[in-house]
Amino acid sequence: MKTFIWLWLTITCIGSTSCRDRSAGVQEPNALSQDDKDVLFQIHNGDLAGAESKINAMLSNNADNLRGHFLKTSLYFHARYFASQGASRDSISTLLLKSCEEAITQAEKQSESIEQQFYLGSFYSFKSRALLAKREWTSAFFAARTGKNLLESVIESAPGYADAYLPLGVLYYFASTQQAWWQGALAWVVDLDVPKTQALKYIQKTYDEGLLNKNEAHFVLNNINLYFENKLDIAESLLQHYTSQFPNNRFFLAPMQGLKLTRITEEKGGEFLLAHLDSLVTAHPINGMQTLNRVGYQYLGQKKFPDALAVFQANVKLFPGSANSHDSLAECYYTMGQMQESKKYYSLALTKLSSDQTINEEFKKTLREGIEAKLKDLASY
Repeated sequence: MKTFIWLWLTITCIGSTSCRDRSAGVQEPNALSQDDKDVLFQIHNGDLAGAESKINAMLSNNADNLRGHFLKTSLYFHARYFASQGASRDSISTLLLKSCEEAITQAEKQSESIEQQFYLGSFYSFKSRALLAKREWTSAFFAARTGKNLLESVIESAPGYADAYLPLGVLYYFASTQQAWWQGALAWVVDLDVPKTQALKYIQKTYDEGLLNKNEAHFVLNNINLYFENKLDIAESLLQHYTSQFPNNRFFLAPMQGLKLTRITEEKGGEFLLAHLDSLVTAHPINGMQTLNRVGYQYLGQKKFPDALAVFQANVKLFPGSANSHDSLAECYYTMGQMQESKKYYSLALTKLSSDQTINEEFKKTLREGIEAKLKDLASY
């Protein structure tokens, strides 16, 4: 079974800048201050303490500063991925939700304008992400709808406001790629059922033309192309550019190494990987089974069974506690017609589920159902 990755890893982006419509001849976007540039760099480069210090100074001078509130919510969102502190992701999600509520309160006090609507829409979009992290799905979708309506209003009034397209594109992309029927139904109810192609165009527009949201768009495109669209050539190019700008961003170090290992495996084959596994992972360390799992399924789809089998065997060796790595190896054996070996690894996958800390309970349930169905099918072997 292919690895499930929470899409909301990719939905890390919400933009914010005081743009005006360029094409319609309205006021040009406000230039970023040096403090803005410093904070954006620090957030993406993993210097969260430095970013927080500057943001606190902004807000102490002016508590109504919506850009400062945006940067604060962005900081808490990225802290879930970059933080070197010992805080758990759950506790950071709680801080993010509180920050969103404070920011929404400040924005709703201010007179309505394109800028105010943009920030308010962004805050509601951040709120939807915080609620998703806490598994509050219905509330998350309705917060997303509020953000969508505000951001669509901004784009309708000022089509050249490039930064507004990013949070909207991310909301659309999320809704268009949901797997559960009830998530699709919720997307329809809150009017988020937009084609994925349009979502990607919106994100790309911010990457090409945005100001304060440009780095966020880059971050999102990294994740989308790497984990969801499986466009590794594009992902590699984007990641090289991103990590050259933000060399201390630890979040993307493993994917970069994973891409290098993927390239070696694709060029020299799965059997080469298995034979030289120790030296290869020393040179190109990876921190999760998803990297090689993706390559294994690529070989399996191409019916290159010896390569696929070697890659899945390597993954089990590297991640012996992963139920999913054993499930994938079992699926490979099943596809190859080696039913006894398939049954053996499905059984091992089942025994490892309860102690596997790398996947959430929802995916465990899905994986368990699939494994039990296969074992029932293999009962006579």
